[in-house]
Amino acid sequence: MRLHGWDYSSPGCYFVTICVKNKECFLADVVNGKVVPNEFGKIVESRWEWLRNQYRYLELDAFVVMPNHVHGLVKIIPNSVVTGRDLSLQTIVEKIKSLSDIIGAFKTTSSKDIHLAGFLNFYWQRSFYEKIIRFEQEANAVCQYIRNNSLNWEQDEENPGKIIL
Repeated sequence: MRLHGWDYSSPGCYFVTICVKNKECFLADVVNGKVVPNEFGKIVESRWEWLRNQYRYLELDAFVVMPNHVHGLVKIIPNSVVTGRDLSLQTIVEKIKSLSDIIGAFKTTSSKDIHLAGFLNFYWQRSFYEKIIRFEQEANAVCQYIRNNSLNWEQDEENPGKIIL
């Protein structure tokens, strides 16, 4: 569910959680209490990085692959390109996709790559969770939460994918 009236292609910072369908643990293993991305989790990590190259107006901050979900901090930054050789410079403003379109591209490309790797029964859960981050202090707390999330897997195991801030 999105905030009514909010333009999700406008500059902003978003905490995103994307879950595997039925919250099945397909992306990482827990080894000695530590979450370790498996082959499919590594595909997900590479697709997340792909977003950075695909959309120049994105800044990606903290990101973690968990056994059945991922967390990431996404910033949409306005971007313009200046072209020309003299004072008649032209500014070209790149069309910015919405957060839903960006996450849709991530889910589509990562699913495709996971299927190509041989895991045909992998699916993301419909939609995703997002929280608009309005203050730098809040962004710092979210980054800390994301970076420490794998340390808390044992506590989250009864309710995989739950979000506590």
